[in-house]
Amino acid sequence: VVVMSWWRKGWGSEGVETDTATQKILAAAERAGLKVAFHLEPYDGRSVGDVRRDVAYIVDRYATHPAFYRDTNGMPVYYCYDSYRTPPGEWADILSKHGKNTVRGTPLDGV
Repeated sequence: VVVMSWWRKGWGSEGVETDTATQKILAAAERAGLKVAFHLEPYDGRSVGDVRRDVAYIVDRYATHPAFYRDTNGMPVYYCYDSYRTPPGEWADILSKHGKNTVRGTPLDGV
């Protein structure tokens, strides 16, 4: 499994256009027989709503790619860098089963 940095739709902080890089990485991973998981980077102003939108974009754009990594239960795997900067109560909004904007039990659900 290859874990790639995701800076959100558009340009990353390193001047790399995220979608172009993602397409190239997924294609190379597929050729090499590897899978790709996403590491969600902490861009300025990132909120849990932004993370939810980022995951929705990733799922919509890349989840059908053969190199998109899923665990043994078929769940996508995401790493959220600097998650400690957001209070647990805010994360509960999208990560708890009964959160107002939960991803649990939806196509956006993941590990």
